[in-house]
Amino acid sequence: IFYESTAEPGTVYANYVLPYIFCSDGAEGLRIRWWYSGFQWINTYEVVVIVDGIRREISYNERFTRDSNWSGYYWEYIDLVASKNDFDILNMMANGKNVEVAFVGTRGSYEFTLSNVYKREIRKVLDAFDMTNSINEF
Repeated sequence: IFYESTAEPGTVYANYVLPYIFCSDGAEGLRIRWWYSGFQWINTYEVVVIVDGIRREISYNERFTRDSNWSGYYWEYIDLVASKNDFDILNMMANGKNVEVAFVGTRGSYEFTLSNVYKREIRKVLDAFDMTNSINEF
């Protein structure tokens, strides 16, 4: 990881979305991590983001990874290279006043409001990514 948010929870007991910049073999890129945790599997297949009343649905071809601590707590996540659509949604989220996120699965859903801390951290990573791309153009 080349640059990541200081808000990265460092625990499985959190619900969030955060981008980060990776560097591999001299190539840089933006990745996005969606993370659900709770007291049941929801078998996530889609993420719904509502920013100031504008709804965006995101379906990924890859499956969310699932795990548990065997004492009744579960988490599901996906970590992948951000597409143009992901980048646009992240920008909306960083600039939005009211940002709702829902993990939608075959066994239910989980919704949460993205805090201002996470919105600021998304903005910091996107700005850093823009800056590294500007530097690389020279």
